[in-house]
Amino acid sequence: MHRTILAAGFLAASALFSFADDPTKRIWVTLDPEATERMYEVLREETVSRIDFDGAPLEEVLDYLSGLIGHEIQLDNLALDELGLGPDEPVVIKAQSLKLGAVLKLLLDPLELTCIVQNGALIITTEDEALCRLTTAVYPVGDLLLYDEHGPNYDSLVNVVTMTIAADTWAENGGGEAEIRPYPQRASIVVSQMTSVHESIASLLNALRRPEVDSKAKLTPAPNGHGYEPGGGGRPLEGSTGGGTFSLERGADDSVQIIPSAVER
Repeated sequence: MHRTILAAGFLAASALFSFADDPTKRIWVTLDPEATERMYEVLREETVSRIDFDGAPLEEVLDYLSGLIGHEIQLDNLALDELGLGPDEPVVIKAQSLKLGAVLKLLLDPLELTCIVQNGALIITTEDEALCRLTTAVYPVGDLLLYDEHGPNYDSLVNVVTMTIAADTWAENGGGEAEIRPYPQRASIVVSQMTSVHESIASLLNALRRPEVDSKAKLTPAPNGHGYEPGGGGRPLEGSTGGGTFSLERGADDSVQIIPSAVER
């Protein structure tokens, strides 16, 4: 099924690409691409000034957050039931001045739950269900590609993504069902992945666009461990894109630092 969705991404890429105001902005292959991106923006940018619940039902806490952000947060009760959880599951959370995505991570991680964005709706479900409900997006990457006499080389960029972002979820790594494919006609990559991983991919690509001016650009781990990892065995992962040569190294604070090769260390 996901291969079919990915194929649809190739067909939609050419039609949708020209409508992007920002030539580097990703384009969602969903029923309502704009609503989908707006919900991702809510997760990234909406600040929860204060939240304090001790043993309150999960549904009550989600209703509170829904009221704060002005968007409904839905519960996937069928999936939760398979884990033996329900809307009345007691939860504990206390935080202030955090983005909505970070608040949801604190709230959901202990329950082995996560949030997904589907056609503009924010849904709370299980980690296993999230792995099965992938969303497809087109990422313009022409400015990050290396070019030779044969044209653009996507291998370097694709390897950086699949080796550092949720490596165990990519089909080509023998993991899950996530897919990434080049679309040379529009200098793009088409990606079918989970909500949290899409955010890590977007952060990585944005950081790669500015290594020469921001050698300390960092990416924060994605929810539920499905983020990026440096090279195997803790080694830095080296790579290159149209923006230059770089390496990725994990810092003491569990972030990943992009280090351009030209920067003295």
